[in-house]
Amino acid sequence: PLDNVSAAETAARQVDLAKLDRSVLSAHAVGEAASKVAVFPSVRRVLVEKQREFAKAPPGAVLDGRDIGTVVCPDADIKLYVTASAEVRAERRLAEIESIGGTANF
Repeated sequence: PLDNVSAAETAARQVDLAKLDRSVLSAHAVGEAASKVAVFPSVRRVLVEKQREFAKAPPGAVLDGRDIGTVVCPDADIKLYVTASAEVRAERRLAEIESIGGTANF
């Protein structure tokens, strides 16, 4: 029930970030689900707090994503910003999807 705020908050609280696999996180279905629940501010708050806790836990973490350096970890000791054209980003995403057995059109 991705349109149910309460259910989405409960699911967000139950996520164990340390157990998530990059191939799962990169899956198209996960991206689609994230887009649907990201519209709920309360769900975003829960997930941002979980990401902050994960990043602070020893030995630390390397995180990527649009909001990591500005919202999740604005005071991080080190930040790397990778820039690329839309075409290069699309090529990378296609390669990522294909590496986990998915298919997509470029």
